[in-house]
Amino acid sequence: QFDSAVIAGVLSRPPAQVEEQLQELDTAHNFVHKFSEQEFPNHAISVRYRFVHSYYQNALYASLGPSRRAEYSRAVGEALVTLTGGTVRSVAVDIALLFETARDHARAATYFHQAARHAAGLFAYPEAILLSERGLRALALTPESAERDAQELALLQILSVSIMASRGYAAPEVEKALQRSLDLCVKRNDMRKMMPVLWGLH
Repeated sequence: QFDSAVIAGVLSRPPAQVEEQLQELDTAHNFVHKFSEQEFPNHAISVRYRFVHSYYQNALYASLGPSRRAEYSRAVGEALVTLTGGTVRSVAVDIALLFETARDHARAATYFHQAARHAAGLFAYPEAILLSERGLRALALTPESAERDAQELALLQILSVSIMASRGYAAPEVEKALQRSLDLCVKRNDMRKMMPVLWGLH
Protein backbone atom coordinates (compact mmCIF):
# COMPACT_ATOMS: atom_id res chain seq x y z
CA GLN A 1 0.00 0.00 0.00
CA PHE A 2 1.17 3.53 -0.68
CA ASP A 3 -0.09 7.11 -0.76
CA SER A 4 -0.17 9.50 -3.68
CA ALA A 5 1.05 12.32 -1.41
CA VAL A 6 4.19 10.32 -0.56
CA ILE A 7 4.89 9.65 -4.25
CA ALA A 8 4.38 13.35 -5.02
CA GLY A 9 6.85 14.30 -2.28
CA VAL A 10 9.47 11.81 -3.43
CA LEU A 11 9.23 12.80 -7.11
CA SER A 12 8.75 16.55 -6.41
CA ARG A 13 5.64 16.60 -8.59
CA PRO A 14 2.25 18.25 -8.06
CA PRO A 15 -0.07 15.93 -6.08
CA ALA A 16 -2.87 16.31 -8.66
CA GLN A 17 -0.56 15.13 -11.46
CA VAL A 18 0.50 12.07 -9.47
CA GLU A 19 -3.14 11.24 -8.67
CA GLU A 20 -4.03 11.44 -12.37
CA GLN A 21 -1.17 9.14 -13.35
CA LEU A 22 -2.10 6.63 -10.66
CA GLN A 23 -5.73 6.79 -11.80
CA GLU A 24 -4.57 5.89 -15.31
CA LEU A 25 -2.56 2.95 -13.97
CA ASP A 26 -5.72 1.85 -12.20
CA THR A 27 -8.33 2.24 -14.95
CA ALA A 28 -6.32 1.70 -18.12
CA HIS A 29 -3.75 -0.86 -17.02
CA ASN A 30 -5.23 -2.48 -13.88
CA PHE A 31 -1.79 -2.24 -12.31
CA VAL A 32 -2.72 -0.60 -9.01
CA HIS A 33 -6.07 -0.20 -7.27
CA LYS A 34 -7.45 2.80 -5.38
CA PHE A 35 -9.17 1.89 -2.13
CA SER A 36 -9.30 4.95 0.14
CA GLU A 37 -8.66 8.63 0.64
CA GLN A 38 -7.14 10.19 3.72
CA GLU A 39 -5.82 13.43 5.17
CA PHE A 40 -2.43 13.42 6.86
CA PRO A 41 -1.82 15.30 10.13
CA ASN A 42 -0.21 18.15 8.14
CA HIS A 43 -3.55 18.43 6.22
CA ALA A 44 -2.18 17.01 2.96
CA ILE A 45 -4.90 15.09 1.11
CA SER A 46 -3.86 11.73 -0.31
CA VAL A 47 -5.28 8.81 -2.24
CA ARG A 48 -4.23 5.39 -0.98
CA TYR A 49 -3.43 2.68 -3.52
CA ARG A 50 -2.28 -0.90 -3.45
CA PHE A 51 -0.77 -3.10 -6.11
CA VAL A 52 -3.28 -5.41 -7.80
CA HIS A 53 -0.82 -8.26 -7.23
CA SER A 54 2.29 -8.48 -5.06
CA TYR A 55 4.21 -9.85 -8.06
CA TYR A 56 4.08 -6.38 -9.63
CA GLN A 57 5.44 -4.79 -6.48
CA ASN A 58 8.19 -7.40 -6.09
CA ALA A 59 9.22 -7.14 -9.76
CA LEU A 60 9.48 -3.35 -9.56
CA TYR A 61 11.45 -3.53 -6.32
CA ALA A 62 13.82 -6.16 -7.72
CA SER A 63 14.47 -4.01 -10.80
CA LEU A 64 16.07 -1.29 -8.66
CA GLY A 65 19.80 -1.32 -7.99
CA PRO A 66 20.91 -1.15 -4.33
CA SER A 67 21.90 2.53 -4.50
CA ARG A 68 18.61 3.57 -6.12
CA ARG A 69 16.70 1.42 -3.62
CA ALA A 70 18.47 3.17 -0.73
CA GLU A 71 17.87 6.60 -2.29
CA TYR A 72 14.14 6.00 -2.77
CA SER A 73 13.77 4.44 0.67
CA ARG A 74 15.32 7.49 2.32
CA ALA A 75 13.10 9.83 0.28
CA VAL A 76 9.94 7.88 1.14
CA GLY A 77 10.90 7.80 4.82
CA GLU A 78 11.50 11.55 4.89
CA ALA A 79 8.21 12.17 3.03
CA LEU A 80 6.32 10.11 5.63
CA VAL A 81 7.99 12.02 8.48
CA THR A 82 6.98 15.32 6.85
CA LEU A 83 3.41 14.24 6.14
CA THR A 84 2.78 12.87 9.62
CA GLY A 85 4.05 16.05 11.26
CA GLY A 86 6.07 14.15 13.84
CA THR A 87 3.11 12.08 15.08
CA VAL A 88 4.48 8.93 13.49
CA ARG A 89 3.40 6.30 16.01
CA SER A 90 1.13 4.51 13.53
CA VAL A 91 3.80 4.39 10.80
CA ALA A 92 6.95 4.19 12.91
CA VAL A 93 7.71 0.62 11.78
CA ASP A 94 7.40 1.59 8.11
CA ILE A 95 9.70 4.58 8.58
CA ALA A 96 12.22 2.49 10.54
CA LEU A 97 12.35 -0.14 7.79
CA LEU A 98 12.76 2.53 5.11
CA PHE A 99 15.67 4.18 6.92
CA GLU A 100 17.18 0.75 7.55
CA THR A 101 17.09 0.07 3.79
CA ALA A 102 18.58 3.53 3.21
CA ARG A 103 21.46 2.57 5.55
CA ASP A 104 20.55 5.50 7.81
CA HIS A 105 21.06 3.41 10.92
CA ALA A 106 20.73 6.18 13.50
CA ARG A 107 17.31 7.27 12.25
CA ALA A 108 16.23 3.65 11.81
CA ALA A 109 17.08 2.99 15.47
CA THR A 110 15.08 6.06 16.53
CA TYR A 111 11.93 4.86 14.78
CA PHE A 112 12.40 1.23 15.85
CA HIS A 113 12.48 2.59 19.40
CA GLN A 114 9.22 4.49 18.85
CA ALA A 115 7.59 1.41 17.34
CA ALA A 116 8.84 -0.86 20.16
CA ARG A 117 7.56 1.55 22.82
CA HIS A 118 4.17 1.67 21.11
CA ALA A 119 4.01 -2.14 20.87
CA ALA A 120 4.93 -2.55 24.54
CA GLY A 121 2.26 0.01 25.44
CA LEU A 122 -0.29 -2.20 23.71
CA PHE A 123 1.04 -5.30 25.56
CA ALA A 124 2.26 -6.71 22.21
CA TYR A 125 5.43 -7.96 23.88
CA PRO A 126 6.66 -10.40 21.16
CA GLU A 127 6.48 -7.54 18.63
CA ALA A 128 8.19 -5.19 21.09
CA ILE A 129 11.03 -7.70 21.46
CA LEU A 130 11.54 -7.98 17.70
CA LEU A 131 11.45 -4.22 17.21
CA SER A 132 13.82 -3.56 20.12
CA GLU A 133 16.30 -6.12 18.83
CA ARG A 134 16.11 -4.62 15.33
CA GLY A 135 16.71 -1.17 16.79
CA LEU A 136 19.72 -2.42 18.76
CA ARG A 137 21.20 -3.99 15.61
CA ALA A 138 20.80 -0.68 13.77
CA LEU A 139 22.30 1.23 16.69
CA ALA A 140 25.33 -1.08 16.74
CA LEU A 141 26.23 0.24 13.27
CA THR A 142 26.41 3.87 14.44
CA PRO A 143 29.45 5.64 15.94
CA GLU A 144 29.86 5.59 19.71
CA SER A 145 28.46 8.64 21.49
CA ALA A 146 26.60 9.64 24.63
CA GLU A 147 23.40 9.93 22.59
CA ARG A 148 23.83 6.41 21.24
CA ASP A 149 24.35 5.05 24.77
CA ALA A 150 21.15 6.77 25.94
CA GLN A 151 19.19 5.33 23.03
CA GLU A 152 20.64 1.85 23.60
CA LEU A 153 19.65 2.02 27.26
CA ALA A 154 16.10 3.02 26.33
CA LEU A 155 15.81 0.12 23.87
CA LEU A 156 17.24 -2.32 26.41
CA GLN A 157 14.66 -1.22 28.98
CA ILE A 158 11.82 -2.01 26.58
CA LEU A 159 13.49 -5.27 25.60
CA SER A 160 14.03 -6.50 29.16
CA VAL A 161 10.49 -5.67 30.29
CA SER A 162 9.01 -7.29 27.19
CA ILE A 163 11.06 -10.46 27.66
CA MET A 164 10.06 -10.64 31.32
CA ALA A 165 6.40 -10.31 30.39
CA SER A 166 6.46 -12.88 27.61
CA ARG A 167 9.15 -15.39 28.66
CA GLY A 168 9.39 -14.97 32.43
CA TYR A 169 11.73 -13.24 34.86
CA ALA A 170 14.26 -16.08 34.77
CA ALA A 171 14.78 -16.04 31.00
CA PRO A 172 18.54 -15.79 30.30
CA GLU A 173 17.88 -13.03 27.75
CA VAL A 174 16.57 -10.85 30.59
CA GLU A 175 19.84 -11.07 32.48
CA LYS A 176 21.84 -10.33 29.34
CA ALA A 177 19.77 -7.21 28.55
CA LEU A 178 19.86 -5.98 32.14
CA GLN A 179 23.60 -6.59 32.51
CA ARG A 180 24.26 -4.49 29.43
CA SER A 181 21.89 -1.86 30.85
CA LEU A 182 23.88 -1.85 34.10
CA ASP A 183 27.14 -1.36 32.19
CA LEU A 184 25.63 1.61 30.37
CA CYS A 185 24.29 3.11 33.62
CA VAL A 186 27.76 2.88 35.19
CA LYS A 187 29.35 4.37 32.08
CA ARG A 188 26.83 7.24 32.07
CA ASN A 189 26.85 7.59 35.87
CA ASP A 190 23.06 7.41 35.72
CA MET A 191 22.02 6.39 39.23
CA ARG A 192 18.31 7.05 38.65
CA LYS A 193 18.07 4.47 35.86
CA MET A 194 20.41 2.08 37.61
CA MET A 195 17.97 1.31 40.44
CA PRO A 196 15.29 -0.45 38.33
CA VAL A 197 18.07 -2.29 36.48
CA LEU A 198 19.51 -3.60 39.76
CA TRP A 199 16.03 -4.57 40.92
CA GLY A 200 15.48 -6.46 37.67
CA LEU A 201 18.77 -8.32 38.06
CA HIS A 202 17.83 -9.18 41.65
